[in-house]
Amino acid sequence: MDEITFGEVIRSIRKAKGMTQEEVAEGICSTSSLSKMENGSQVPSRQRFQKIMERLGEPGYSYAHFFSSGEAEREQYRREALEALEGGRVERAEELLLWWKKDADSEEDVMERQFWQTAELLWRRIYEAPGPGYRERCMELFSMTRSSFCLQKEWREDNFTRTETLLLNNAGLGFLWEKRYREAAGVFLQLYSINERTGKKRSDYRKKKAVLCGNLAVCFGEMGRLSDAVRYYVRGTGCVREQGGVVLYLQLLRIGMRLASRAGEDGEAFREQELIRRIVSDLWGRAEAARRVSFFLRQPPGISIL
Repeated sequence: MDEITFGEVIRSIRKAKGMTQEEVAEGICSTSSLSKMENGSQVPSRQRFQKIMERLGEPGYSYAHFFSSGEAEREQYRREALEALEGGRVERAEELLLWWKKDADSEEDVMERQFWQTAELLWRRIYEAPGPGYRERCMELFSMTRSSFCLQKEWREDNFTRTETLLLNNAGLGFLWEKRYREAAGVFLQLYSINERTGKKRSDYRKKKAVLCGNLAVCFGEMGRLSDAVRYYVRGTGCVREQGGVVLYLQLLRIGMRLASRAGEDGEAFREQELIRRIVSDLWGRAEAARRVSFFLRQPPGISIL
């Protein structure tokens, strides 16, 4: 089938996730409206479609009148790019970014451009040293789809796309690397609050919570509030144990190692470092372990992938 309608996309993902129409529609639209979308008698607005995709844990879809086979291929590339970044597969991430750049000048979809430019920003942050102006670049990309927003004010928005949330998280990391720990913690706390308030029905709720807890643990550790740091660290590792995610677990172990060192618990820090080495050896082999662990431990503090 070369064309897939909005309704077919929504219905197929909803059923695959085991969600009812009531669960998907809550706070977005009426159940009857969702039913009409699924049977093709109503076309959702761009904003409503994006909210539904967020609720379904599938925010990568771009709004279009229909998804052609070419669009399906682009969606697959978007998924692969995130998986490559999250899994540390440098060559594949770079290959996908180069693929996108070939057509970048002709790309008219703002959200599509925002996604790929964010992926490139993340690639450089993970595999190269983040340069000056990192936070400003995050907010510049964020502003592609949000005309007015201020990091210093309380957020009333709760319908950020995955890419927008990722950019805000990384803007918080920018504050962190500038040693502006209170401002960084403010960004992460607001994202944490939004995730707790609106994200519990989403499939990526625990993953986001684990990332934000890890970043809050880093902030509070740097501020000398070790009890708060440990509290968020424990919450984050608890989420990973419930949902899984080896690479995310490694990131949290690195944060735990740093907190243990700050608390003067050198034995605990050593045990966590050895656990990191064992996991990396299992994932990439003993021959690669030493190089990868050394690279991993030199990375700036915080978790950039949501």
